[in-house]
Amino acid sequence: MDNNLSLKEEFEAGQNLYNDIVNSNLSSNDENLQKKVNDAIRHFTRASILIQQLSIFSINETVDDINTTDLKFLLVKVYLGELYLKIVNPNSDREKILETAKKNFNEFLSNCELYELFSQKDKEYLEAKLTNKSFNAARNREEKIARYKREKETKNKIEELTKQMKIASERGEENVDEEISRNLILTTIDLFIQQTIQNLEMIKDEMEMVKMMKKMKENQGPGSERVDNQSDKNNFAPIPTSGPLLSQKGKPLRPFVIVDHKERLNQVFRPSHNLPTMTIDEFLENERKRGNILSGGTEPKQKIIDDNDEEALDAETMKQRKWDDFKDDNPKGWGNRMNKG
Repeated sequence: MDNNLSLKEEFEAGQNLYNDIVNSNLSSNDENLQKKVNDAIRHFTRASILIQQLSIFSINETVDDINTTDLKFLLVKVYLGELYLKIVNPNSDREKILETAKKNFNEFLSNCELYELFSQKDKEYLEAKLTNKSFNAARNREEKIARYKREKETKNKIEELTKQMKIASERGEENVDEEISRNLILTTIDLFIQQTIQNLEMIKDEMEMVKMMKKMKENQGPGSERVDNQSDKNNFAPIPTSGPLLSQKGKPLRPFVIVDHKERLNQVFRPSHNLPTMTIDEFLENERKRGNILSGGTEPKQKIIDDNDEEALDAETMKQRKWDDFKDDNPKGWGNRMNKG
């Protein structure tokens, strides 16, 4: 990357990269996208240094005293703020990134306030949001609707001015072109003021979350970190299975099971006896498959004797006689003491 670019070249290079990033379909953590973010930050950082060295702006001037060609350099700080918010790096300190973005946004608003581009109404709204000043529901809703309409109108105006500028350039109307260009830059500054107010509010909320996460990690201590070395794992003390669950600081002292609320309700409203897990038909079918149930009837089949088989007929006759003699000698109920006879 060339380090000898002019202020205009640095600004335009950074602006082109910023537009590519905003219009990109790549994921926010894509390597190529993150490279563009870093390159754009370098361009705008050098542009910011050159603005200071060249004394482009003076506190004794008004916005009308600033040349149209220099007016766009007021956007350097807001571009830097926007780009820092787009940094995605798990190894970086998110809190420092947010602080840097916030610093650039505040400098942008300070410059806009110096040149009376940051309205008092916007300033009061931002202060109320950052100090958690409460609005009633009706006013809050009206404020959101008004700001949404204003941002939409500002974007439409930028789109229309861009078209007019293109037409004027094609016609070679230099005076008209400069007037439209100046109006376009001022409108773009106004749009970034609106977006900066939203970004500062977002940074405030995210900063609270980041600090809370850091505090939680500090409270957990080094013992909560993952130990990959097996020898270190062997040095751990045995895990207690009784005693208090949590320390006074909320640190877990021993393993415990979190019971689902619905499961506990099911246990409460369950009968004391165990409910069947299958129907009778299902049980009999399983027993049949195991071979525990004999198929067919329980009554033995009657043996059919051939009428011409005299020996079989005589044997059957003798069997019936013996059975009759047994019944005569042992009448029904014999031996039952309850009959008394």
